[in-house]
Amino acid sequence: MRFRKSQVGAYSTLPGHGMTYLPGKIAGALLLVSQIEDAVPLIHGPVGCSFQRKLNPYRPYSLFYETPCTNMDDVNAVYGGEEALEEAIVETYERYRPRLIVVITTCASDLIGDDVKAVVERAKRTVRCDVIYSTGNFVGRAKPVGYQDVFYAIVDQLLDEDRKAERIESSVNLITLALHGAGMKTAEMASVLERMGIKINKIYFDHTKVEDLYELPKAELNIVDYPQVWTRVAKRKWGVDCYELRASHLYKDPEKLDPFGIEGSTRVFREIAERLGKDEEGEKVIRKLKNEAQEKLYELRKDIEGRRIAVEGGLSHGIGLMAIRELGMKVSALIYRTHGLEHHGYSEEALKEKFSLDVEVARKYGSVPLVLVNPSAEEEIRALKETGTELVICRAGSAPRYEAEGFKTFNSTNFALHHLRVGFECPLELCRKMKEALEKPPRKASLLGLLEYDLLYPWLTPSWAKLKDIFGVTREGAKGEEVLVAALEEVSCESL
Repeated sequence: MRFRKSQVGAYSTLPGHGMTYLPGKIAGALLLVSQIEDAVPLIHGPVGCSFQRKLNPYRPYSLFYETPCTNMDDVNAVYGGEEALEEAIVETYERYRPRLIVVITTCASDLIGDDVKAVVERAKRTVRCDVIYSTGNFVGRAKPVGYQDVFYAIVDQLLDEDRKAERIESSVNLITLALHGAGMKTAEMASVLERMGIKINKIYFDHTKVEDLYELPKAELNIVDYPQVWTRVAKRKWGVDCYELRASHLYKDPEKLDPFGIEGSTRVFREIAERLGKDEEGEKVIRKLKNEAQEKLYELRKDIEGRRIAVEGGLSHGIGLMAIRELGMKVSALIYRTHGLEHHGYSEEALKEKFSLDVEVARKYGSVPLVLVNPSAEEEIRALKETGTELVICRAGSAPRYEAEGFKTFNSTNFALHHLRVGFECPLELCRKMKEALEKPPRKASLLGLLEYDLLYPWLTPSWAKLKDIFGVTREGAKGEEVLVAALEEVSCESL
């Protein structure tokens, strides 16, 4: 069980995941509020906190245009920002006329100890809309912090306990996170559930309005793609249970961690049907759809069955597992880079357990992969050539290195964001895209392939790799001041 505990622990501390390119406290809160059409965020802090996501958006078209801010200054830092916050709530209402204002605190307002709750209660007497607040402290270390914290605030502050009387029998809420893209695409899933006799109460967040939030307690079951703290409040207040597609705290078997593909989706739909008492009706639908998907896949995969692939990062993220289980491909090598995992709490025993679990699953489906742990660039390329690897499944940042050596690559990042989902169509899409990747000639002259890459973090250039380490040290304080100073000096010398 070491792997399971380490996986959960590492997810809660990864600085890259939690603070930069995925939702941290402010960014995650903005992400969720932006998905509620008639809600407006109000950032209680300096103007830079409001403007940061305009400089560094998740995507070029995701700029969070409406980000009003209390514009805290030195005077507020000394004498408090409560008056400024109350005025800003009123001004935000008068300017935007939203149905909901979500106050998002920042480091500055948190440090001076403003009583945000009291200010919100006072301001609600003036404005004619709902007002809630998110401090980032409601959910502890649960990630993504801002997203989870705002959802917790919605359930805790906005919705009353007496709504449990309005329950819709055999109904579910499908909860999605916009940034996860296709991590839980809901169209096919909703269709299958409805055919099983299960009603879809609401899909959050898909053109969601404030009035839809009030409908949340009507479902019998919340379906989420990973553990979320607010679901405990929903269970306590209304008795609404929760089903987690990726319950990483319960399982260590990669196949049970993976809700995707024909087998993974079959398991998910059966478990949901069982929770709602739709076993018999659901089984008929599931069996029919599974058989249809297997027949289509049998024809589709003929050209790629048995082809040899290498998988970067192991089998626990779904794509590699689908490739060997559903598509009949063979894993020639499993490539692991453990430095980041070790830095964030994975023990040597936990890593060994992870490797052995992946190898065990690979052997179950007819592969005996070579395990490469932190190989040098030369060792890795030589091993891939010796094992007859035809395609490397890797993140987007790693692809240029492999392509420069003549290997064809499959962009796991792109597929995970835009295609990976629960349902029987996903493995068919994966098969088509795998065939495309194998048919295309490798790109040998990409601009990114001309760059020098770091040995420990081969998807980053050496300077960016050092900055990554600096960020981790400054956030966690785990390596000490000497390491931080040395890293800063090294980056400074390279810049000069």
